Amino acid sequence: MAFRFFRRRQKLVLVIMVFLMIVFLIPSGIRSLVAGRHKAVIGHIAKEKITLNLVRMSEQDLRIIRREQGLMLSPWPWQDAFQIFYTINSEDKLPLTWTILIHEAKKMGITVSDAQVRAFLKKQKLDGQIYKNELANLNQIGFTEKDLYRAVRHYM
Repeated sequence: MAFRFFRRRQKLVLVIMVFLMIVFLIPSGIRSLVAGRHKAVIGHIAKEKITLNLVRMSEQDLRIIRREQGLMLSPWPWQDAFQIFYTINSEDKLPLTWTILIHEAKKMGITVSDAQVRAFLKKQKLDGQIYKNELANLNQIGFTEKDLYRAVRHYM
């Protein structure tokens, strides 16, 4: 009996199903796009929120630092401690741990200026044409000079 109803009115049933899908699925999809996944809170440190965006930026920092250390134009200070940091943390927890370290440094009042970052990069022999080439390489993989400075600032 019910099957006969669906067989006779296939187009009507299809239209009703499409309408209901639009009514119920589209608004939730729009809400998730507007809210933005990067603003999702994944934890708290004291009273501050840890968002997905902060962890994503920490992941970028770690990728840039590993890349720059891999160039080995000259050894980076604290490089051994950084390698230990990598070995004691599991790969999936590294960005979160780095986020917590950055938060603790800010809480303690540790800041690094752009001039200090430039001096550090120059000391690491990352200046002149080498610097321009490295920026071009970073741009090719989606990073900017601002990202490089942020990563080095957090490293220091």
